Amino acid sequence: MSLLEQLRLPYLLKEVKRTGVVLERKETTAEHTFSTLTLAEYFLKKHKKLNATRVRQLILYHDYVEIYAGDEDILNDKTRENKKEKENNAAKQLQKELPKEIASDFSKLWKEYLLGKTKEAKFARAMDALDPIIQSIHQREE
Repeated sequence: MSLLEQLRLPYLLKEVKRTGVVLERKETTAEHTFSTLTLAEYFLKKHKKLNATRVRQLILYHDYVEIYAGDEDILNDKTRENKKEKENNAAKQLQKELPKEIASDFSKLWKEYLLGKTKEAKFARAMDALDPIIQSIHQREE
């Protein structure tokens, strides 16, 4: 895989459709990441003891696995049955295919996010959960 192909891998998040709706189409994972980062910027101003860079990195990488595993509807137990296995396989594949300069960051941060034990991971997970709620409220108003 060429360096250009490796660098383009995260761009595939622009093509991963999520369950959330934007106007009359499905939201992409890239859009979700952007709005989650925006929420984090707001709330980080109120929680200055958090490592803001770490939070941003956690949010940036938290859904990279969706490149290969896709997004799973949180309300659909049937499609979520093999979610962990699919995501673990996707993480292994990404670890091999991403540029080495970011592959190790991705791996460490994705694991930290999943475990949710650090205060930064807890905060990032909260922003991840808040984003679709705000999107849903906005969608209903239109």
